[in-house]
Amino acid sequence: MGPLSSPAPLRQALSTPERVPDQLRRRQPQRIPASVWVAVENLQFSCKMTARTQGGCKQNETLSVASYSHTRRTVRVRLRIQVAVHSTRLGLPVAGYIFNGDTVEGNCSYYTVSSPRGGRTNHYQTCTWDLYGNLISTTPVSSEPVAPPVLSTSGTEIIYAINGSSSTGQDARGFGFVSTPSAHYSWQTVNGGYADIPFAPYTIAVTLISDGDFPLVFDSASVTTSGSYYTPSGGKAAITANTCPSSVPAGSTCSLTITYHVRTIRCTTSPYGFGYTGIELSIITDSEMTTNWSERFTVTGMPICND
Repeated sequence: MGPLSSPAPLRQALSTPERVPDQLRRRQPQRIPASVWVAVENLQFSCKMTARTQGGCKQNETLSVASYSHTRRTVRVRLRIQVAVHSTRLGLPVAGYIFNGDTVEGNCSYYTVSSPRGGRTNHYQTCTWDLYGNLISTTPVSSEPVAPPVLSTSGTEIIYAINGSSSTGQDARGFGFVSTPSAHYSWQTVNGGYADIPFAPYTIAVTLISDGDFPLVFDSASVTTSGSYYTPSGGKAAITANTCPSSVPAGSTCSLTITYHVRTIRCTTSPYGFGYTGIELSIITDSEMTTNWSERFTVTGMPICND
């Protein structure tokens, strides 16, 4: 097996192909590395085959699950499960079996049952993922892929292959994973929040934590603004202080201070003097994850534009 092409370490979820009823949709997590635990759970879905059923699966629809939780140096991700649903039940065990260059190959077979009393149909296939758990391709096969010998176990993890400091396999609960050490960061300041602010300069310190396996290489940061119907221009904002060094040690924090010059918006077309705007902070690092920080505002007491 060839060496890993990506120096970035991480643990992430192995994903598979699909689509979901609106009631089951979840916002897809962004690419999340750093000991990133790529997990796709062994699923059992029950769906009623009627267009009237609000939460049920309809013919030819697909299901997906996406969520993640984060702990120090580890991100656990239940990644996209993309499988066409033509029946009432579906089982999807996922496991990484081997490394092939900078990809992981393994089992992503599933089965369907056409009705509670119907027969079971097996859909055997192999999947190829990148080192961050993103699905690259699926290949139908005639029989279920055979798992290679177990190399070792760690807690609930069954490890089938090791490549350098990376490993892949399956959790005892049915999750497939690939684990590669990497730099990683998370926002400690609430991300995606909302605030009411007056028509005056607004300042906020945004803190991040370097919570990966390695120090986070911090290159640069920038901030942008956005407006809305009543205030097409979001005005101007600037980073006025930065405590982040070029290398942020694992386990440490640093902050960027943003000053939002609200008065540069000039006026609003809202008859009540409200403006609806936002700011977004982005940083460039060596982490495979890219998560911007943002906050939305209702600005009060703004001058009303004269037509």
